[in-house]
Amino acid sequence: MEIYLFDFFEKNLRSNFFTGFLTIGTFLFAVKTFIIVKIKEDVFDKDFYLERIKKQQKLNSQKTIQHYKPLKRLTSVLFYAALSSLVCATLQLTLGLVEKNWAAFICISSAAIALTLLFFAMILVKLNLDIWLEEIEINSTAVTTVPHKA
Repeated sequence: MEIYLFDFFEKNLRSNFFTGFLTIGTFLFAVKTFIIVKIKEDVFDKDFYLERIKKQQKLNSQKTIQHYKPLKRLTSVLFYAALSSLVCATLQLTLGLVEKNWAAFICISSAAIALTLLFFAMILVKLNLDIWLEEIEINSTAVTTVPHKA
């Protein structure tokens, strides 16, 4: 019994991959700038982050710590995640129409690559938000520990 990857791909995956990755890719391109600017303003331009950088620099004086390097990394990953999603969607309508197993394999592989980049982007966004939320928690604890006068 021979297994036909293309038949499974054509019946179950191609149209879903096209619509899903087209939606994700265009959404990421649209909100990428907003995400980056907001994280820059709320995390990287704040005094608590500058203090954090100074502490890290003191701990490792041999290495120069770049202030915006995590933000640059996030920008790149979001760009490549959006681009790979749009490439994946395009492949579904071009190469995905070739009735060969190797073509289906390439289309499915492009989806796996796009998903990997999307998960990596989500992890980086979470790490940056964790820094921000940690500072919010510290500030809210400081405010709530002030004694109230009766």
